[in-house]
Amino acid sequence: MHPKWGAVIGAVVTISLFVLTNAKRAADTVSIIHLPHDLGEFLTAMSGTPALVSYGALSIGIICLAYLIASSWKPGKQEQPKEIAEPAESEAVKVHVDADSVRLAGVAHAVMERAGSYNFKLPLPDGDPYLKHHDEIKNSTHPIWTNKAINQLRRDFLQRTYIIGSRDEVGYSLPELREIRAELHDFGGRLIGELKGAPQDAAPAISEVVAWKRPLDAIETFADKALIAIKNEWDKKFSDTHEERHQSENAIFVLSNSTDPEKDKKLEHQQRRKSVAVMGHKFAAEELQRAWTDLRADIGKRLEAGELVAKGIPAPYAAGKDEIEISAHEWRLLEISPTEKAEAIERGGGGAKYVGVVIGKRV
Repeated sequence: MHPKWGAVIGAVVTISLFVLTNAKRAADTVSIIHLPHDLGEFLTAMSGTPALVSYGALSIGIICLAYLIASSWKPGKQEQPKEIAEPAESEAVKVHVDADSVRLAGVAHAVMERAGSYNFKLPLPDGDPYLKHHDEIKNSTHPIWTNKAINQLRRDFLQRTYIIGSRDEVGYSLPELREIRAELHDFGGRLIGELKGAPQDAAPAISEVVAWKRPLDAIETFADKALIAIKNEWDKKFSDTHEERHQSENAIFVLSNSTDPEKDKKLEHQQRRKSVAVMGHKFAAEELQRAWTDLRADIGKRLEAGELVAKGIPAPYAAGKDEIEISAHEWRLLEISPTEKAEAIERGGGGAKYVGVVIGKRV
């Protein structure tokens, strides 16, 4: 039983005993109080209690009350003042965020993107940019690593990159590999946040994608389905009219060397057929080009709105040059190249350009 509860019970019982043993005397002293017969008899019996017992009970009751009063004056359990509190190990060292730690965050981001790609596999050839970035993080002596929690993030992050790169040797199942990739992005995102001075629990947005796709594949996957249906319809007409023209030209060639008595009539029919196919093919080509333009514009709007995210290498490309995320606001000036090249070019023929562009959908 808690000591305070014992003191409360002791005070109530002992003081009640003292009151009962002295109530009859008090009533007789004050003659104006007339007690009921049964109560008077009970109090008379209680008044026979020895005075030593009665006043002893009173003394115990007073002691109990004094304990309760004294304990109420004592301050409850409180946290120690911050200036004298012993800091936790992870907070014992001040985080040193500066320009160099922010640069290291970019290096860590490059490591995470490469290790998180589906074709990443160790060992890598000498001179691969990943090896330089990995060692720069591993061997860094920046003061921020004196913070034990951040340094542990670094170890956990680099360990996941090694596990993913060596997955074929270990033989992880697909669910296990997915879990390890998730851990890579979790540790990487938190590490990058600490290095930037903005701690976070989630990985950066550029890694939160379903899958990276080349621009034309991304258009087929992420663009408006109605626009894709229109493009597919004109693509089919483009192919059909091309085939129609090819067939009519073959028929004309055969008839030209034929002795068929209806040769002229049939040649005229095939010439008309060819002319219709040529006109239809040209019209389908124009409409197909317009459909692709609408699709690229739709993807551009989604990239500008942040629904999709893209990354690429700023032109001109040089060996070892890092890819970066293309900011959403840049898509007000950029567009997907109309060629099959994975490029983002400035509208109106400007000089801004990204190569090796891939696009993903945020989760």
